[in-house]
Amino acid sequence: MSRRSVRLHLSALAKPEIGLRRAAEVAGVNPVGSARGILSRYRSSAVFWRGFRHTWGYNHRVNRFASFVRDLRRSDGDAGEAVVGHGAASGSGPDTLDFEDYCTRLTATGVFFQSENFQYRITTLRGVTSRRAVRLEVKLEGPMRFCDTFAVVLGGYDLCSLEDSEKLVDFRFRVLEPQREQDVLSLTLDVEFTGHCRSLECEDHVDVVYDADFHFLIVGGTPDTLNVVASTQSGQDGWAETSYDWDTDHEVRREKEGQANVRFEDVWPADTGVSVIAFNALETRLDKEAHMLEWTTAIRELRPQGTAVEGDLTLFFKNWTAGMQGEHRPESLFAFRAGGSATLSAGTTLLQFRAAEHHKKFSHAGRIQWRPAQHGSPCGDDAERLTRFTVP
Repeated sequence: MSRRSVRLHLSALAKPEIGLRRAAEVAGVNPVGSARGILSRYRSSAVFWRGFRHTWGYNHRVNRFASFVRDLRRSDGDAGEAVVGHGAASGSGPDTLDFEDYCTRLTATGVFFQSENFQYRITTLRGVTSRRAVRLEVKLEGPMRFCDTFAVVLGGYDLCSLEDSEKLVDFRFRVLEPQREQDVLSLTLDVEFTGHCRSLECEDHVDVVYDADFHFLIVGGTPDTLNVVASTQSGQDGWAETSYDWDTDHEVRREKEGQANVRFEDVWPADTGVSVIAFNALETRLDKEAHMLEWTTAIRELRPQGTAVEGDLTLFFKNWTAGMQGEHRPESLFAFRAGGSATLSAGTTLLQFRAAEHHKKFSHAGRIQWRPAQHGSPCGDDAERLTRFTVP
């Protein structure tokens, strides 16, 4: 069973009961021309999701995994609330997760934001890939109706098992380029997931069932206020990529195997506003199912380079580390190493804001102590940490 949930959180006008078009008509001027003028002076805020680091003490199946900017709610033209969250639950044994979610706060003039999500239930069999391409039609309301430059970027995701949890084989989440038709923005979410488990701790059944919640952010503006640039990185559709293998004797390191770069050409000069790199696609593919010790997907740094912008990314999956069997005895004594290979890819978009008033990178970090015997459902509050804050 699937369920669509699209939530629109639009910045309100100073007098929301009037609206742009009506205000222009009352003033006796051209509605569209006046609306564009109002757009150029309107102030709006958003929180961009730049990925995560998710590290267990010893390796586990994926029972709950979440990293997201869930909402951006605005009740007036001056302040809003953002919710940044992380979720984790191990497959069977107790453990402590260290996490960090990476975000950027931004306030700019002449641009607007709609925060949305799509929920559905992944239902498949062990070892069988679930593929879903969902076409969404989002009604543009308020100031968004007068924008003609758009981008859609990822806001994170939440996966929670409703059956026995699985080892990851592959996962993909991407949003295809949006198309506008009058006051409707059409876009496609493309999701793939494969889980499998053939080791001793797995129950004897074949069903794979996960509740999934995918978040994304629509950014709207005009050619004068917003510049949207695709990556020119070589590879699949300009995606950044890491690819490596490991065995049971040589440990892979995030600082070595997990580093990637991305490049954007023909950008606005560095002294023209503020630039933000955001994800539009994520993909992790393993050669076979594997327990997860660490999963990191993050946009770290941005560097202006004349007429180009370069960015540093971390794309990393890790199965084992030395000493993990001593992390949480006696359960961790049963953790084992396995060799394998991983390819992690990321599609990115550069967003340039000409009139940015506030721009700050920050992280949401902490720990989740998961005890299966005490906490019950991995989809519950015990398996997540949320931080709410006001956005200027």
